[in-house]
Amino acid sequence: MRGNLDTRLRKLERGECHALVLAAAGVHRLGLRERITGYFSFDQMCPAVGQGALAIEIRQGDAELTCVVATLDDPATHLAVRAERAMLRRLGGGCQVPIAAHANFEDGQLRLRGVVASLDGSRLIRAVAAGSEKDPESLGAAVALDLLKEGASEILKNLTEP
Repeated sequence: MRGNLDTRLRKLERGECHALVLAAAGVHRLGLRERITGYFSFDQMCPAVGQGALAIEIRQGDAELTCVVATLDDPATHLAVRAERAMLRRLGGGCQVPIAAHANFEDGQLRLRGVVASLDGSRLIRAVAAGSEKDPESLGAAVALDLLKEGASEILKNLTEP
């Protein structure tokens, strides 16, 4: 659906759709929290790899700017994105492939959920694993291998064949 948040909510009110799925952060930011009727869990709707993480690119060798932007680096998010990207890299996916991942810390361990879906949504392959924060790339690779063993390779192969 096209349009800003207000436009989308008006379309809902006029009955042009039965429901909207929106980013809660934007709804909260606009002070419309009371319009939210529910939230998806990460098990119900896993986001795209790196979704919500901020990335900043700077000039190579600029020590002063490196120090300035280093204050923006959240260590937990940094490790989570490293695990998610490792999973994506091992699967060979890009931004046009229906691959999702969400990593977070639970009980002192980095936990990664991964999903590969067919284009029509008829098949969903899910995998979850936890590991040490010391090697997020290995965790990402392990989840990717679990997904491939469960049938993700067939889905991914069908996406790349003409």
